[in-house]
Amino acid sequence: MRFATYASADGDRAGVINGDLIHALPRGTNLIELLGPRCGRRASEHSPSPMRSSHSPSAR
Repeated sequence: MRFATYASADGDRAGVINGDLIHALPRGTNLIELLGPRCGRRASEHSPSPMRSSHSPSAR
C-alpha cells in the first residue's frame, strides 16, 4: 500500500495511491499519525528536502 500527501483546495491532505489516483483519507488525517512517529522520523532522515506531491502519483 502506498500513501501520499498532496495539496488540495482545502489544504494539505493525505491519501492512498491506487493506480493513477489518490483516494483522499478523512480530513485531519496525516501520514505521520497514520504510520506512526518512527516511520516519519525514519523518512525525514532519508529525505534530502521537504517533499510535495500532486494528485498524480506519476509526478514523482
